[in-house]
Amino acid sequence: MKINRRITAMLIVPASVVCMAATATAASAASIAPPPPQPLTGTVCGSNSNGTFDDCTTVTGGGLQITSITAGVSAANPTPNVHVEFTGPAGLITNTANFTLDLTGKNFTWHNPTPNTNRPAGNYCTITWQLAGGTQHLLDQSCVGVHA
Repeated sequence: MKINRRITAMLIVPASVVCMAATATAASAASIAPPPPQPLTGTVCGSNSNGTFDDCTTVTGGGLQITSITAGVSAANPTPNVHVEFTGPAGLITNTANFTLDLTGKNFTWHNPTPNTNRPAGNYCTITWQLAGGTQHLLDQSCVGVHA
């Protein structure tokens, strides 16, 4: 039974750890530390309910060290006075300037000024707004969950 548990445990760890564990003795295999967080890129896309606006959020980094967040937005029809808000678990990160959104779309990237600092775990989002009639209207949003 112990062999089956050990094999199951090895199947859920990265290949580098499996290779090390396969050459280690049974006593030392149990003491191998988990690997450090691996670099990752996560992307989540969404469309508003009537399909006229699209928003994609891409978070790049490793573990809780976020290098950048990119928003990709597009609209079925020209839409003036739009801006994109970048948010995280701690609140507002930044906003873009207003622009006109169209079918060709636009990409905006926030580059983290401290990419080697751990950021709070949670959702990192890009939210597309339009200023119309003196009020901000939500067009679309998407979020990527970031965890250690």
